[in-house]
Amino acid sequence: MRYFPEYNFISPNGVRENVTIQNLLTMTAPYSFDDWNEPLEALCTSSDWIKFSLQEMGQNGEIGTFKYSTAGAHLLSAILTRVAGKSTREFASEFLFTQIGIDRINKYSMSSYGYDGLFGKKVKGWVHDPNNVTTGGRGLTLTVRGI
Repeated sequence: MRYFPEYNFISPNGVRENVTIQNLLTMTAPYSFDDWNEPLEALCTSSDWIKFSLQEMGQNGEIGTFKYSTAGAHLLSAILTRVAGKSTREFASEFLFTQIGIDRINKYSMSSYGYDGLFGKKVKGWVHDPNNVTTGGRGLTLTVRGI
């Protein structure tokens, strides 16, 4: 929570405040959904993905139980953006993609934040949320020929 001081709400049971970056990396943060049943449509159509992801965390579930989480991965992207001072797309382009010969990753701008607009066949590049945070859990489209 220290990376998101503007979201000053506190979970009723205090669990959210104990979630670590390691929990997000290992997908052991306490989300209320069952594994592989994350509410992606609700996340994708939310106007604030960080707020949505934080609100969903700690409602039910325990720290340490694995649940694949796009929301948790998105929080990691938001943390990286805040710490590095550049988007995850820019950071990855500089420190990963250029190192392996990919000269650029396009920022994909969409007209709709519905599921198909974010993850459909027309997506080219790396998707970002409505607040310009590069998606962390999915939304990067590459081909063997580049983008």
